[in-house]
Amino acid sequence: MNEQQQQPAAGWYPVPGDPGQMDYWSGQQWAGTPVADPKTTAPAQPAARSWWRRHPVGAVLVGLATALVTFSVVASLAGGGGRPVAPVSVEVPSSSASEAPATTAAPSLYTPKPTDFSIKLVVLKRDCFGSAGCNVVYRIDPSYTGEALTADQSFMVTYTVRGGDDPQQGSFTLTGMHAEFDSQELISTGSSRAKLTVRVDEVIPN
Repeated sequence: MNEQQQQPAAGWYPVPGDPGQMDYWSGQQWAGTPVADPKTTAPAQPAARSWWRRHPVGAVLVGLATALVTFSVVASLAGGGGRPVAPVSVEVPSSSASEAPATTAAPSLYTPKPTDFSIKLVVLKRDCFGSAGCNVVYRIDPSYTGEALTADQSFMVTYTVRGGDDPQQGSFTLTGMHAEFDSQELISTGSSRAKLTVRVDEVIPN
């Protein structure tokens, strides 16, 4: 006989062996995502008002004070020289300090975008050979304008220098608010009047 066994109607049913949990039966299969039975779950206690909500004026003052804090991107020279280059100041957005978290969940960390960076080229030396072109020694001077990063966040930032005989790719490491890159790089140009430009291509988490 081909009698089809009658299935129970769709709805919420207790999980066998765990009466405190309910699972949903669609009429064909179980959802597989049990939830607490509201009949056995104690009512949630009202959340205590945070200090920020009880002291709105203090929150504004803290936000203004935090907005004045700047971070310096200190470049470590490749090869272990350790000589710092010009620091880059980054201002923290004021909204990051004045808005208190509504829950106890850990805040999501910000991932920088290429548009959060700008790079200047500092020419250290230029050797020209007439019609043969020039050899230009330079270093990068990066700055970061995105949201503040934590000390354990690390990214590789790739960039491309144009204006030479061929586009030249490079990269530097950003850990927290500190950048580490080569102390000098070399590119060949077709003439002494060639203008070098640089653009950030990608930001890759380490």
